[in-house]
Amino acid sequence: MRYIYDYITLGEYRCHHCEKLPPDFSLTAIDGPFRNLFHKFKNIRSAWGEPIDIVSGYRCPFHNHEIGGSLASVHPFGLAFDLRPRDREVKELYKHILLLHPELRIGKYSTHVHIDNGYLIKPRMSHHWQEGARWQE
Repeated sequence: MRYIYDYITLGEYRCHHCEKLPPDFSLTAIDGPFRNLFHKFKNIRSAWGEPIDIVSGYRCPFHNHEIGGSLASVHPFGLAFDLRPRDREVKELYKHILLLHPELRIGKYSTHVHIDNGYLIKPRMSHHWQEGARWQE
């Protein structure tokens, strides 16, 4: 298992369809918005105290479309994670993330919590890409 950042494996992050990474991502120099997201996940995971599975990280545009991802998804930029706790409830993880990093965009689903920092992408693809955006399904 190859870790690309604390608590983040290459297998979890890369596209599950084509195994690629975002075009502008470098394994040797993780910086900018990638470092921002990865560091926030590290904080979330450290404070949580037990494993959190990254169900989805980067998705190539084809895979994002194939699984029904939104046209305005941040996953094809590599700046989003779908997270699933192993031994606790999704709602607990959602509340944990809200308290620790309220600036993130956070979506709560029945099976996972989505986090992203799409608000750092300029120009913004959507007016919904605002810091602190929330949604639930």
